Amino acid sequence: MNIPVAKNEGRPLIEIIEALGETEWRKGAFSEFVAKERGEWVLKVQSQFPPTVSFRFKNNCSENVGRLREAVSSYSGKIKWILSEYKSELSMRTNFVIEPFLLLEMSSEAEALGLSSKQYVAKFYSEFGAVAFEDIAGLAMHVRQEFQEIEWINGDRMVKGGRPRLT
Repeated sequence: MNIPVAKNEGRPLIEIIEALGETEWRKGAFSEFVAKERGEWVLKVQSQFPPTVSFRFKNNCSENVGRLREAVSSYSGKIKWILSEYKSELSMRTNFVIEPFLLLEMSSEAEALGLSSKQYVAKFYSEFGAVAFEDIAGLAMHVRQEFQEIEWINGDRMVKGGRPRLT
């Protein structure tokens, strides 16, 4: 059985976030996914939908969140990115999302049409998603540089003192 491999552009950002503190959950962005159609595994493209990286820390990491917010907002790439936070209605805990600023800007227009911000941008700014997927790698490199006290050895994350971070 030949199963194609999908891209996972959000993974580098997730690895940085996990090095900052243990996450309760996380979800990264990917421009492709694998699905089964008529008994065959196929690669589906969803690059028209701008990428986001969502997560929640197990413990309060307010200092790291502040630094992460500053690192994301200071990135100067193809597009502007932000770190948003939302209170979960169920757990009353804070969830975080790294997302293109355009999604926040378009939220009112999207809501007026009964669409999510991602759906709105995919429909009316169809090329934006692909640009954002290209830019997320640069954002991850910038954020990684802003947390220089974390040692990165052969792509594996290490914390202060060289102890491996368990996931």
